[in-house]
Amino acid sequence: MLEQAGRLRLRLVQQADVGDRYIGWLNDPIVNRFLETRFTIQTADGVRDFVCKMIDSPADWLFAMERLDGLAARHIGNLRLGPIRREHASASVSLFIGDRASWGQGFGTLAISMVRDFAFDRLELERLSAGAYAQNAGSIQAFLAAGFQIEGRRRGHVRAEQGLRMDVVEMGMLSTDPRP
Repeated sequence: MLEQAGRLRLRLVQQADVGDRYIGWLNDPIVNRFLETRFTIQTADGVRDFVCKMIDSPADWLFAMERLDGLAARHIGNLRLGPIRREHASASVSLFIGDRASWGQGFGTLAISMVRDFAFDRLELERLSAGAYAQNAGSIQAFLAAGFQIEGRRRGHVRAEQGLRMDVVEMGMLSTDPRP
């Protein structure tokens, strides 16, 4: 286990996490609407390969977000820190919450804040970055609430639903920035 903050725990993703529920999230068009994985059908073998790659990577951390309800813990999504670029003391942060019943309850902000503190305080990184589709207001708000700032916008950077182009909002945070 990495960190626990009240109603959320972050721990490293394990092969045992790869099951019908997890794969179902990645194939759910509502959940994957803003994920790059939406372009291909996700299979158990493919997801297991990805998890194995993350476990073996010295430059990536893949965390399971576990919602704590009393004594029970329920995997609700994942957060990735990486790739870490040691030469620049920087890394990217990305996440998804697959459990739709957990949307809009602050779990994204909490997870981002937890991994931000881990990255800056334990890994001694100096900069974190993130990007989100412009229409993904929930993700953008979660990063801003965790202290990230909007640094720019890539116009028409990705192809969204029905082939329409969509902007990507770029965000970042320095270790010296104030933490909410």
